[in-house]
Amino acid sequence: MFGKGVILLRTFSALKGLPVYEKNAAGQIGKVIDLIIANQTIHGLLVDWKGFLRGHQIIPIEAICSIGEDGIILHQAEPCVPFFHRKKDWNTMCHRQCAIKGKPLLKQNGQKMGLVEDVYFEEESGRMLGIIVTDGWFSDITEGQKQIDVTTNLTIGKDALLVE
Repeated sequence: MFGKGVILLRTFSALKGLPVYEKNAAGQIGKVIDLIIANQTIHGLLVDWKGFLRGHQIIPIEAICSIGEDGIILHQAEPCVPFFHRKKDWNTMCHRQCAIKGKPLLKQNGQKMGLVEDVYFEEESGRMLGIIVTDGWFSDITEGQKQIDVTTNLTIGKDALLVE
């Protein structure tokens, strides 16, 4: 609208469990189980691949043709990498959404903003734009969850996330 492109935002919770299909295939390839995150960017999806001895596969974000409410369509399944081949590399370079969920989000001054519940990212580029934090179910009911902008510096550590 009005000369600007539409930016589609997604959350991991909306993707988790979605079936994955190849554009030119009739059958389901697998289901999304996690996101691969590095440097505030979603680099890929971790998919529980169907088939004998297929296990978990990493789908690069570039391989995704479209993301819908009921499924994810890939251009082709070729660029997928078995997770066990790259597990050591991915664990040292990247974080998984499931690994950051529940970690505290802290400001640079050490003030706790809450616990990470979900992440927002731009569908086209995979760039993380926000984090949803919670202070617990009672606080979520009375005050609602907080959405924190992370377009500035975000550091994902072993025990916590730091935001400026």
